[in-house]
Amino acid sequence: MAAEADVFTEKTDTEFLFSTEGITKKYKLTTANDGISVSVPRGRIIGFVGENGSGKTTFLRLLTGLSYPTSGSFKFHTESGKCRIGAIVETPAYHPSMSAEDNLRFQAKLCGIDESKVPEMLKTVGLQDTGKKKARFFSLGMRQRLGIGIALLSDPELLILDEPTNGLDPQGIIELREFLKQLCRVKKITLMISSHILSELSLLADDYLFIHKGKLVKSISAEDLFRDMGKQIRFRCEEDPSGVFPGVLQKNGEWYVLSGPFDYPSLLEKLSKLGVTDLETGTETLETRYMSIIYGGERA
Repeated sequence: MAAEADVFTEKTDTEFLFSTEGITKKYKLTTANDGISVSVPRGRIIGFVGENGSGKTTFLRLLTGLSYPTSGSFKFHTESGKCRIGAIVETPAYHPSMSAEDNLRFQAKLCGIDESKVPEMLKTVGLQDTGKKKARFFSLGMRQRLGIGIALLSDPELLILDEPTNGLDPQGIIELREFLKQLCRVKKITLMISSHILSELSLLADDYLFIHKGKLVKSISAEDLFRDMGKQIRFRCEEDPSGVFPGVLQKNGEWYVLSGPFDYPSLLEKLSKLGVTDLETGTETLETRYMSIIYGGERA
């Protein structure tokens, strides 16, 4: 990715899925996006971070073609120059009076997609056993997975999710996290996830974009972000982690404690499999780093 400084200067266009140049969206009294230039690598999970009103949803709407920029441009690094995009912006789109299968078949007909994809898609999103149960009776997690299944029917190269864990209980968050990580690994889809739950993003994202008042203020890989964020990890989880971290784990009440230095990508991969519900990194967390980036003047 690239913001004020390009952290992937050695990458070629074929390693990026898309780039933007000076994307700006103005309304009568406000500028929602202000000169956003960034390059996003393919096949990775991108955490899109910013406060309410920062311009995240506007940028996602521009990217999906639901709105158009006042100035600036998008470039997709594909053979056709176009990109298949699936998106859930704000809320999943489904018919509450229809079953998961009927929702998927309806969407397939609407978009001219082969309905033979539906049974496999039901398995992909874990809804193959819901039968004739109407979507209105689904849990929030099941509704979210149904929305993702609808978005995936077009075989997208880019999947955009706006606050996908909103309203989910801890188990639902864990299940969705593992589903998204597997989706990225197996399908090689680029995921762009906007979320306020930064502790959850820290277990999911490969790269981060930080936006504030419409401006992209920092782009950074997870490895670089976490490298200097403290030398101690505290976490709570549903599984017993002692077998994953033999001999190096301490217990402090409900919290488990690990002391560094760490290979963060490997560490976070292990933690993500333990059903982690809370995570703190030394005296600094993703939340405190976010505050430093947004309000403390830290830049790319």
